[in-house]
Amino acid sequence: MQKTLHESFFSHMARYVGVGLISGSVVHAGTLGGHTSKYVTLIILGALLFAVGVMIQHKGEKIHKLLSYVLISIIISFGTGMVSGSTQHYLDSPKFGAILLSLGLLIAYTSFTWQEYRNNFTVKRIAVAIILAFGLWFLLNTFNPRLIEPEQVVPTNSITELSNTSIPTVSENLPHTH
Repeated sequence: MQKTLHESFFSHMARYVGVGLISGSVVHAGTLGGHTSKYVTLIILGALLFAVGVMIQHKGEKIHKLLSYVLISIIISFGTGMVSGSTQHYLDSPKFGAILLSLGLLIAYTSFTWQEYRNNFTVKRIAVAIILAFGLWFLLNTFNPRLIEPEQVVPTNSITELSNTSIPTVSENLPHTH
């Protein structure tokens, strides 16, 4: 069934915003803390948006196939969100980032393989993915992320210096026109 421009656009936006909400919430729940209910709500909203976007994209397909596809797609989006969020915030929390990145890759790869290449979904393939995820986690935990942080920049003007400076008012800057 042919979708309209608006259906295609809404499907696209719902899927990508959904994954964005999931990725931001998963990583911020672990790095910022203190707002668990807020992040759980955003994860649920993201999953619902993503599900709606996928259902619009696959409109007209049989409901049982579609529900299975949506469920696996949401799991893939969680894994993708974990990879995206942990990559962006690795330096904020290296230990948490290492866990999220490794686990996210494993979840995304396993669920993607199940959904798209079910014939290739073997115990051996998944065992190799688990070993590689563990290896990545180990590597990220032994790597010192502080080695790549930029030097601290010392500001030339402190807040006190700025607060002592007078800021011209509008009447001082503009000529009187009437």
